[in-house]
Amino acid sequence: MSQQKILFLLFAIYCSSGMSWKQIFTVGGVAVAGFLYLIYSQQEKILYLNETIPPKRTSENPSPFANPKQSGLEYEDIWITTKDNIKLHSWWIPYTSTLSTKPAPTLIFYHANAGNMGFRLPNLVAIHERLKVNIFILSYRGYGESEGAPDEDGIKIDALAGFNYVYDQKKDEIDRNKIYIFGRSLGGAVAIHTAWALQQDTECKEEDK
Repeated sequence: MSQQKILFLLFAIYCSSGMSWKQIFTVGGVAVAGFLYLIYSQQEKILYLNETIPPKRTSENPSPFANPKQSGLEYEDIWITTKDNIKLHSWWIPYTSTLSTKPAPTLIFYHANAGNMGFRLPNLVAIHERLKVNIFILSYRGYGESEGAPDEDGIKIDALAGFNYVYDQKKDEIDRNKIYIFGRSLGGAVAIHTAWALQQDTECKEEDK
């Protein structure tokens, strides 16, 4: 809103309300402060759109968005417990080749903001078929079937918990040298942070040698 419009609005209020300029500015200041406080206190709900696209729970999605099998993919339901004791729902979608005995590359998929991971299945199907990779995707805390409520620090914890699960628990099924991190929208920032955190951890371990 331009300065001219604001001044015109204040003048209109002054003429119609019978309040003094001091009262108008006091009321306006309180209103602005209240609005800013509302934004601050509700910022997580404004930022993280985990319930924007109904239904919230992945299992309640219409077919073929409830699970990978509905889209023709074999998968494993996995539950991960984070270091702050939040249980996260995830899918492991393996790729098996009839032409090679070598393990396929692995893609860790950090999904976008709005809605649960089931709505990413068309993207997962295309990646699985075209790139011929194992796929691991998790629901951040507060998304889909996962426990908790989303916030920045928590989602960072979730992302690393997902990577560590794949690296440690799927080591006999994958090539650890071919793990790729991928993210879309919000997941892009999550992927960048995860890559940075892993690099920092690697550098710290090298310094301790």
